[in-house]
Amino acid sequence: MTAYRVTVAELADLGEVSIVCSPGCEMRMCLSVTTGILPDRCPSCGKVFNEHLKTAFVALGRFFREGQVSESKIEFLIREKMIQ
Repeated sequence: MTAYRVTVAELADLGEVSIVCSPGCEMRMCLSVTTGILPDRCPSCGKVFNEHLKTAFVALGRFFREGQVSESKIEFLIREKMIQ
């Protein structure tokens, strides 16, 4: 039987995300979704980020900003596998 722990995060807790470059580089950048600014390329290896990543990042920022002004509260249930 697998045991899980559930963490509840509110939308405000998710205002920062990490973008991890492709295998071989693995550069991790912590970015604020409130600004919606994603660099054009990885600062470590110089790889250009594709349009899908840019579109997803902009959409996440829009979701975050719109959710902040909502009258309802948005919560995320994050399920983590417990290692025994």
